Amino acid sequence: MFGLTGDLAALEQLVLLCERYDAWLLLNDSHGLGWLGPDGRGAGHLAYSPNLVYTSSLAHSAGLGGAFVAGSANLVNWLLRNLRGYATANALSPALIAATIISLQRVQAEGKRRERLQHLIEAFHARMKGGLALAALHVAGSGRAAGGCARRTALGAVII
Repeated sequence: MFGLTGDLAALEQLVLLCERYDAWLLLNDSHGLGWLGPDGRGAGHLAYSPNLVYTSSLAHSAGLGGAFVAGSANLVNWLLRNLRGYATANALSPALIAATIISLQRVQAEGKRRERLQHLIEAFHARMKGGLALAALHVAGSGRAAGGCARRTALGAVII
């Protein structure tokens, strides 16, 4: 999923192309893991393949630091053989691993939150049917910033 737009890539077609040409597909699912798919499994559930290299940050989905790489047994074995020093130098602490497990269990169990998020996304898209223009805005001082936001909101702009 593209984080700024919410668009999903055509994963099934990309996987088929990778399998046809014996290529790897690197999928960074940092914005999909936690809310997309059954039980918040992310976009990876859409197109499993031995040619898929699945990565994700845990910051968005679990609210924690760290990240991971997942894939076929051949990929994992290759990574362990060739990146051993990197993997051990950047290993997560046992406390962070335990917190990640608990957080991901909550993500999996709390379907109501995913439903609410999906509802908010759909409402935002419906409101933006006429188009959305993004522009950088620099306002000096917090008082002026609040006033600028209030004026733009009154004109129908959405300030994020």
